[in-house]
Amino acid sequence: MTEFNDDIAGIFDHLTPDMFIAESSAVDEIEGKFVGTDAFNASVDERIRGIRAAFASSFGQINPLAVLSNATTQRVFVPQQDENLGLFLQRLQREAMTMGAHWFFFAKRNVFSVYYRELADDDERHDVASSDSEREAMIDGTEPEVGILWYAERREGGEVHHRQGVLEIKGHRLGDATEGDGKQALGVFSTVLDVVRR
Repeated sequence: MTEFNDDIAGIFDHLTPDMFIAESSAVDEIEGKFVGTDAFNASVDERIRGIRAAFASSFGQINPLAVLSNATTQRVFVPQQDENLGLFLQRLQREAMTMGAHWFFFAKRNVFSVYYRELADDDERHDVASSDSEREAMIDGTEPEVGILWYAERREGGEVHHRQGVLEIKGHRLGDATEGDGKQALGVFSTVLDVVRR
């Protein structure tokens, strides 16, 4: 039996794990401790305050914004010039998987088919989710509203926590905030953290 002479032995000895970490496409990165429901809620509230300030300072011109967090790092993302919403969310999925994200925040300008109808002595607010309701709102002469839609999700251990809401646009400022009950995930946005292994 001949001795195997490996001429390439040791060629990987100089490599370190850091050499294989893909550069993130984030526009900002914050180090800290991002764990737990209280910290998540505080982070979401801070993001909403930031959106209010950004909206006012940009005279109402605001692009979509996303934030991914793992236990020690929070990264902020904006769409690239050639990205539509679908491509942006795909990039966020890749980034979430790479960093092992367990928190996600997203905000964008959105059109809402929401209208009010007088019923007895009350004004009842209806969310137009179906085509039938949308037709009914159009027949009533209701115009869709524009606002800032935001969504936040936390997945830590076996816990899943959602928050979502709308900020009304009042000229170059954001007006009233409406927050949902948090029991449901919000469509395509909830898929961003699906790719992260737990």
